Amino acid sequence: MAIPSSSYSGLTGCVYIFNLIIGTGAFTLPKAFFDAGWILGTVILFILAFMSYLTASFIIESMACANAMLHWKRLKQLKSSTNGGYVNDNLFRAHIPNVAHNDPLEDSDRPGFQDEIEPLSENAPLLLGGPSTEDIVNIERSRVCEYYLISEIVELGKMASYFFSRFGRTLFYICITIYLYGDLAIYSTAIAKSLTDATCHPLPNITLLPTGQDIRDLPCRTDITRGEAYRISLIVFVCLVEWAPEPKPDPPVFRNTRIKQSIGVSVYSFMCHHSLPSLVTPISNKSKLNTLLALDYTLILGFYFLLAFTGIFAFNDLQELYTLNFPPNPNDGIFMEGVSYFLVLFPVLTLSTNYPIIAITLPIVPPLIVSLITDQLEDLVGITGSYAGVGIQYVIPGFLVYYARKVTTQTIGVGVKNPHGSFFKHTYWIIFVQLWALLCVAFVTWNNFSHL
Repeated sequence: MAIPSSSYSGLTGCVYIFNLIIGTGAFTLPKAFFDAGWILGTVILFILAFMSYLTASFIIESMACANAMLHWKRLKQLKSSTNGGYVNDNLFRAHIPNVAHNDPLEDSDRPGFQDEIEPLSENAPLLLGGPSTEDIVNIERSRVCEYYLISEIVELGKMASYFFSRFGRTLFYICITIYLYGDLAIYSTAIAKSLTDATCHPLPNITLLPTGQDIRDLPCRTDITRGEAYRISLIVFVCLVEWAPEPKPDPPVFRNTRIKQSIGVSVYSFMCHHSLPSLVTPISNKSKLNTLLALDYTLILGFYFLLAFTGIFAFNDLQELYTLNFPPNPNDGIFMEGVSYFLVLFPVLTLSTNYPIIAITLPIVPPLIVSLITDQLEDLVGITGSYAGVGIQYVIPGFLVYYARKVTTQTIGVGVKNPHGSFFKHTYWIIFVQLWALLCVAFVTWNNFSHL
């Protein structure tokens, strides 16, 4: 656990989350959209955006529950450490009516909660040192009202240790490890493909030209110079644009043979759940967290549609990595060639900064071997998203919020409302998410084996 040293506004938090989600998956989205057909791709993107938002709200609710358990534990420590261990229990329980008839669960009754709560220290929000009974009453009133205040960063792994059994924690870490290995393999392949495309593209041999020689004076064909050819080409181009019939791109409408890539890439493109705690906790005003998150997902969905539709209608044959559709061309001029190089190398610039952060936590050899065996980036993203991504985005948030609700209800009671609760409060939503995850994995697995 960590108390954030600084905070920022909700809008800034939205920008951070937007930037977090728009990652590697966006580079492969147009190709997957094209392969599945634009109607099927649109339907899949809409559904998976909603499912990702649903489970992201589960993560936020679980964060609030984890903070509530921390506050509860510290309040118990405060009671036992002041005035000889006595505080007016009637007043204490008056603010938590549903706990009055049942003793709270002991730490040993909660899965994974043994020794997980740090004792009160200089970082604890509650004060010690022999305050008066009136001070204790005021502190208790304020803390009871703020049980679910998201004031400390409780990462996904720590929440898993709070609410999951040992078996559940083992499955959680297996899933997150597979996902991170997939991340590393995707980053390695994307960077290698971008560097290869940039370095292997043919460039003009300017060194063989005489000093001071203008390229425009070189012969093009027969007696026509390159400068004259440029002007002729410019006139022809303007005429074609003005009078030629408008090209009619014809991207596929529906392809069920490539749906596994579309599902996997779309799931991967909305991945943010494992990083939400560190981005959401520093937000100063958390009263509208779920609304801000919904706004973020709406903007991201619009951006993905813009990216996908412009890609499938602009190119007849899309590359796996969208930036590779803009190869450097010496004939485009220095400025456009520079822009092309920037686009081709953009994954290298962005992914190479994230790569070491993940690589220091895991051995680098397994993803390196995967990248050496295959350079099919779309397949890597699809498999990572369809299996490990489904686990992190659907299975873990569903079980996490279920056990978080169960533990906090038994310990704190239902008298204290969680202001950060998900809009999807009914248990049926959790069941629906798990069934959806099972359906995605089953369909992708069947699709993989049926095309062997």
